[in-house]
Amino acid sequence: MDPTDRQTVEAAGPRRDAWVLAVLVVLLGVVGALASGAHAEDLPPPKRRTPPGTPAPAPAPVPTPAPVPAPVPVPTPAPVPAPAPVPAPVPTPPPAPVPVPTPVPVPVPPPAAPPPAPVPPPAVVPAAPSRPVVVPSSDPDRPTVVRIEFKGNAAYTTSSMKLKLRLKEGRPFDPSLLDLDTDTLYQFFQDVRIEQTRVPGGIALTFTVSENPVVRELVIDGLEGLKREDIVGLPIRTRVGYPLVDRNLDLDREDIAALYRRRGWHFAHVGDPVLVEPTPDGGRRVVMTVVEGPQVKVDELVFSGNASIPRKTLVDAMLTKTSGLFSSSYFNEETLREDVVELRRVYRGEGFLDAEVVLSDLRFSDDRAKVVVEIAVVEGERYTVGDVTFKLERESSGPGAMPPEDAAFFTQDGLRGLLGLVPGEVYSGKVEEKGREAIKEAYFARSYLEARLDRADLRPRAGARVVDVFVPVVEGRKYRVARVQVVGNEFTRDKIVRREIRAVPGDAVDRNALDRALVRLRGLRFFERVSRRFEDVIGPDGKPIPDVKDVVYELVEAKTGKLTVGAALSGEGGLAGNFQFQKRNFDVARLPRSWDDLTSGRAFTGAGQNFNFYLQPGTQTSAFGLDFGEPRVFGTRLGLKLGGSKRLGFREGYTEDLLGYYVRLSHPVYERDDDRAYLEAFATWRQERRQIRDVSDNAVPGVFLFEGERELHSVQAGLAFRMVDDPLRPASKLSTSLAFEYAGGVLGGGLDYWKADFSHDQRWKLREDDEGRKSWLTLAVNAGVSHAFDETPEVPPYSRYYAGGRGTIRGFAFRGVGPHSNGRPMGGEFMVTGTVEYEQPVAEDFLSAVAFVDSGTLATTIADDMPLRLSVGAGIRLKIPGFGEAPLALDFAVPLLLGDEDQKTLISFSLARDF
Repeated sequence: MDPTDRQTVEAAGPRRDAWVLAVLVVLLGVVGALASGAHAEDLPPPKRRTPPGTPAPAPAPVPTPAPVPAPVPVPTPAPVPAPAPVPAPVPTPPPAPVPVPTPVPVPVPPPAAPPPAPVPPPAVVPAAPSRPVVVPSSDPDRPTVVRIEFKGNAAYTTSSMKLKLRLKEGRPFDPSLLDLDTDTLYQFFQDVRIEQTRVPGGIALTFTVSENPVVRELVIDGLEGLKREDIVGLPIRTRVGYPLVDRNLDLDREDIAALYRRRGWHFAHVGDPVLVEPTPDGGRRVVMTVVEGPQVKVDELVFSGNASIPRKTLVDAMLTKTSGLFSSSYFNEETLREDVVELRRVYRGEGFLDAEVVLSDLRFSDDRAKVVVEIAVVEGERYTVGDVTFKLERESSGPGAMPPEDAAFFTQDGLRGLLGLVPGEVYSGKVEEKGREAIKEAYFARSYLEARLDRADLRPRAGARVVDVFVPVVEGRKYRVARVQVVGNEFTRDKIVRREIRAVPGDAVDRNALDRALVRLRGLRFFERVSRRFEDVIGPDGKPIPDVKDVVYELVEAKTGKLTVGAALSGEGGLAGNFQFQKRNFDVARLPRSWDDLTSGRAFTGAGQNFNFYLQPGTQTSAFGLDFGEPRVFGTRLGLKLGGSKRLGFREGYTEDLLGYYVRLSHPVYERDDDRAYLEAFATWRQERRQIRDVSDNAVPGVFLFEGERELHSVQAGLAFRMVDDPLRPASKLSTSLAFEYAGGVLGGGLDYWKADFSHDQRWKLREDDEGRKSWLTLAVNAGVSHAFDETPEVPPYSRYYAGGRGTIRGFAFRGVGPHSNGRPMGGEFMVTGTVEYEQPVAEDFLSAVAFVDSGTLATTIADDMPLRLSVGAGIRLKIPGFGEAPLALDFAVPLLLGDEDQKTLISFSLARDF
């Protein structure tokens, strides 16, 4: 560059900075004004939060479809008197009358004692701890219980004990209920004596009780593997300050031992008898002694007889796992027996209906710290499918009855085709389960909202390995939707929610589409909770209309603002700070009208927009900027995003300085109805001032060519494709983009070049354990090519491709893949990198291990030699509490193929912390 020109550019720099910022402010103002006009009609008064489960508020009058009668208010029923605290006893046939004198004492001798001598009434003979014998009244009309009295009770009041009895004053006497009440009283008292006395109007019951001693101290000795807090978490019945009940001691002992067994202490037990010592105040000191024994690890799972189903399939179906290098699986016999039942189900699902799976042996090590589990399988023969029949419960008449066109679709043959079980082929439970889901979705798609399919009834034929399959189907009615109601969106505008719900009131509705609307609403991350229910529509006669439902979506607003103050350390980016404010569900037009709008979160909330402001100082790169996004401009499918940024990059021998803004438009090109595939077209305008300064003498040659300030005007256009196999439970995800950028030329500016970039990222879930931890296989490919034209000699350094380090090719230093000049990276105009990575959870949900292969190439131009680079490695991903969502990533890689000028490194890492 001519020195005179350089002086002119440098002098104009501050004015251009101000001009770029002015353009950005004007663009934001225009967008704000447009958004304000677009939403001016949609500023409802503040809504009261509607708790989930409460009836939806009455909607504003709307035209109701002709077939749907308008609902009318239903009279509120008269209040119902509250029931008595304890339900009335169930009437039972009166006992046969037995003549007895009145009053009658109830003598009950103690165990192994001679019968007491007769005493005149109303003397009472003490009862033994066993159930007393009650002689019922001779009154054939079942006398009324006139009075219930307690004597000797101190810890429990008479009124509280009466509430626990099934017999009630003023109700008929029932000897069977007295037996049950006696059992109840022995849960509270050490001894119970009962007197039944004839009084005017019926009988009186007197319970003479003796109190249990009070527990003054509870000691649990021998706790090593578990903590006292673990024991306290159990429903221990023996508690300090409460009466001691002997029968509870055995129950508590078993509960404590069961907790130990669930945690792997298979041989743990609590000493019997429990030591009970009197205390000076008449109470009791209870001492339980735990003998833990070793915590038993599962050393090996051994299967025999499984000729048709591989061991891996059986192990994957079990909760019991073997211990490994980084994980410990402890033995739980209860869980293992549940696994045996599950294995039988697995065999049944594969057509082995006569298969037997048994736990054949448990082989403990000498120190009893490990166990080998042996499971024996007797497979039997596989069954083939015989007749497949559907038992249909169908509404054949009246409102919501199945129309002829649906009846022609849901025939026996049509349902068999959806089920997928073919007569003569081997029966498969997986095929049946998948087929039942397909049938249910077919019913849902035709507005049978309450359709239900139960598990097939399998009926083996006698003398043959053939099973007939009977599938019960409850079709229900065909419904229309009267209204779609949204409740609970205190801040979010109704139209933001309704645009995700594609249902037309008055028409039949696809329940599958309503389910997908749930997924879309949850994916917005605007709400803490999203649920949906169907409600009856009340007709003019006060009764529900049989074939009409309201669809109600219940929302609970979430906090959508996030302030992050943090720090990051990585092998590539050095040390960096991070101050960031992000706001989802932003509303640029909803300005605060009061202080309450700010404190409640109503201000700047509710339009579904996105706002992001960031400040990121660092040792290698520093940046600040803001972004604003409107996904639906004027309610259309056109998306708008704009932003501006200032960035400083401290490179090898020079400094990059960037200031600019961008405007991005996007629009869907293709969108599958089931939300599993989405293709979007986008275009971006960028205007930036780019400067290279502080150039050292040994910088690469290209840096000297572009030293100083240049203006960039560019347009980028491209396509982005996303696909998921199941929006509800994704097991594979795919994301692909292709973009072409044109800079300079007819657009003006001081840089002329073009770039084409391709990226592909695909993940497969290989397995998921019972705790929800997923193992993933990831394939990622990135490629780019660029070229300069007109008066620009080559692609400038800040627009070239660089490789090496995390995100490109591990095992090489950051930007360490050649070519190099003066030991510094020159970058290239062509690059391809690829990664295959497997991630396996190791411990809980915070530690996982990865293994990977990275490969790629980088060339000065597309015509130059392209030596292949290849590295292999392994690493860990550690999620540390308090360190935000970004885990500690630590990778070890070894280059297998490298160029002469490449720079290697063994370790690459990154660590981020949010405060």
